[in-house]
This record gives sequence, structure tokens and C-alpha cells, in this order.
Amino acid sequence: MKPLYITMRQHGILTTLLFLLTFATTAQAGESLWREVATELTMPYGVLLVNDETYVSTVPDIVTVDEKTGDVTTVKTLTEASPSGMLLDEDRSIVAVENGTGSLLRFDQDFNLTEVIAQGLGDPVTVKRQGKAYYVSDYNFGTGEGRLLRVDRSSHPKVYAQLSAPGGFHVDEDGIVISEFDTGQLVALTHRGHHKQVIAEGLGRPLDVIALERGYLVTDFGGFDGTQGRLLHVGSNGRVTVLDDSELGNPAGLKIHGGALYVTDLIGGRLLKANLYQLFSQTEW
Repeated sequence: MKPLYITMRQHGILTTLLFLLTFATTAQAGESLWREVATELTMPYGVLLVNDETYVSTVPDIVTVDEKTGDVTTVKTLTEASPSGMLLDEDRSIVAVENGTGSLLRFDQDFNLTEVIAQGLGDPVTVKRQGKAYYVSDYNFGTGEGRLLRVDRSSHPKVYAQLSAPGGFHVDEDGIVISEFDTGQLVALTHRGHHKQVIAEGLGRPLDVIALERGYLVTDFGGFDGTQGRLLHVGSNGRVTVLDDSELGNPAGLKIHGGALYVTDLIGGRLLKANLYQLFSQTEW
């Protein structure tokens, strides 16, 4: 087993990623890093892994995907609208936004509806939880106007920040990092005062965001006009590195599970999967 070290300087701190790869798992030149887990999905967006199940939110269904065979089974049909995201909550229930009704819903693991957490969310894109609050990005695809909403126990959504076409985001105790689809920016919001700071710009049409190694993975959707999308790494210092710009079609949702990275191709209707360590090892930093 040969250790591979990738070194990056971010935040002024030297961090080292130690990836242990075997020659047997290293992709050969010209070999794709990406495996098509499922195809012919209808506008897939969110990915959720619960126990041994792989769930994908499509339009208008939430489906399970058998990763060995690629077989797809519908487990829940929502109101048809734009694709949206979901999460596994602390009590192991599944929380999802229903774009067509502007609602935040809770399901058990058999996808029986157990609670309408909130309504009046506009055109919700995805949901995250921090502490006792849920955060929902609301993006009106017609006008481009958007908001980040906070839902507390009162179930009444409050406007956390006004944004330009917000998409996916990361939230923690320090604040929120969120994509702005129309401006091509990744921005940070502080919990106190909700001050907005641009981390990076020129990201194309950034859609989803996930924290990784003192930075963020970001999907650049590309466009409905046939423009190919990209997978980007944005350092906390704003440095942008292209991880892939040829195989993902129009990447939308992201999910990391163990050493695997899942990406949905919204227009191509695919669920793709790659070894995250291999992906990073073959990138020119």
C-alpha cells in the first residue's frame, strides 16, 4: 500500500490529506473515475443514504436505487415541481422539502408522512439542520429572487437572509456557506448579524455545496442550453480548483458517504459515484 500525500495551504494553515490507495484501486490513464449507479432518472437532485438504502429525490418521486443492479423503485410521490433535497434527522426520521406545496415534511423510514413541519416556504430547494432549527433555501426560478429561511419550533418560517437565487448550502455553529446560482458566487453568512461575505466568484452556476477539507465541494450546474457543468473545490481562501469538467453532464446534488462521492446529473438523469480519494489524487492542485 502506497501512501499518497496531497498538500494544500488554506486559512494560512498547512493541512495534509493522507490518502491510502492501493495500485489495484488507482484508475489507469483514460479510465473513468465515475460509475453510473442509475440512469433514466427524472431530474435527480438530492441523495440520502439510510442504512443500506440509497435514496434519490427526483421529479416528482423519491426513489431507492439498488447500487448493484441499478434498479430503481419509487417509495414516495410528492407534488410535482422542481427537484428538492432531504436529510436524515436526529431521530432517524427523514425530512424533505416539497417544492410544489412549499412545505417541509417529516417521514418515517417507510416514507409514511408523520408531520408537516412548516408551510409557506415559497419554492424550497433543500434543507439542513443546525441545533434545533431547520434552514431552507427558497429560490423562485421565475424571478431569480431568493431567501434563506429558518424554521424553529414555532413552525413559522423566518427570513434569515435575502439572497440571489440560493441553492445548496452548508451550515454549522460558525455560520452558513451558500451558493448563489445567478451571481456565480459562494458566500458566507454569519449567525450574528447575518453579515455576507463573498468567498469565491466566477463559479458558473453553483448549485450544491458540501464542506470538505477546509473548503467546499461545489457543483457548477452548467446550463439547460447544453453547457456542461463542473465539480469544483473552493478553498476557504477562495482558491478554485476544477475536479471534473467533462463527465458529469449537469451536476446538481452532492453526497459524501465514507470514501464515496455521489453526484446527480440533473438533465442527464443519472446518479454517479466516484472514489473521493482517487478523484483528489488525480487533480492538479
